[in-house]
Amino acid sequence: MKLYSLDYSPYSTRIRAQIRHKKLPISCVNPSQLKSAQLNNMFPLGQLPVLCLDDGELLAESTVIMNYLEEIFSQHSLRGESAVEKARANMMVRWSDTHLGPLVRDVLCADRAALIGSAEILVIAELGKIDSLIVGQSDYHQREIHIGDFCAVISITFTQALFELCASTSLLDKFPQLLAWWQFSLQRNLALNESVVEMVDAIKEWLPIPGCRRSYLDGGLLANLCVNQEAS
Repeated sequence: MKLYSLDYSPYSTRIRAQIRHKKLPISCVNPSQLKSAQLNNMFPLGQLPVLCLDDGELLAESTVIMNYLEEIFSQHSLRGESAVEKARANMMVRWSDTHLGPLVRDVLCADRAALIGSAEILVIAELGKIDSLIVGQSDYHQREIHIGDFCAVISITFTQALFELCASTSLLDKFPQLLAWWQFSLQRNLALNESVVEMVDAIKEWLPIPGCRRSYLDGGLLANLCVNQEAS
């Protein structure tokens, strides 16, 4: 199998993290030369990530791909054990995709760093929702990491990167419980940490917005994350 992905995409990153976590024999291809017309010819939905199966069939949508991989590869499961754990994991995935995701897409459409900074109140409100979920599920230290952790950590990191580069703002500092969960999740899972750092590095090269910074805040969360990865 082969995964067509983009290093800076949070939706591609969650699948790369899953592949690494489960140690799957799937190659990842970053088709930077692939133009929209070519992608549309290859796959009618015209969006990455796309998983190419061994028989040539193509699967799209990150949650569809992740669920498929969980279904056929049982090792190092990210589904959760009990029914309620699976529900909690899926709830976090849905927050990433239907609450934070659309808002971040709208923010990127602003196309200028100053306009992105003006959306901070809306983003803070969404982070407050996931913060409440984490506070209400404080057993994350005892349970196994799951697909919801992967998706939420990556989506939050992408948003943090966007605001550090475009608005010189650190969002997670406002939520100590959420920050503790974010750091714990990265520290305990090397596959997630490696994939997040890969994404964070790629975002700096990709972000096509006039007026944005070219580096993360000195001593900030993402700069320290990259330094810690290099040290390990």
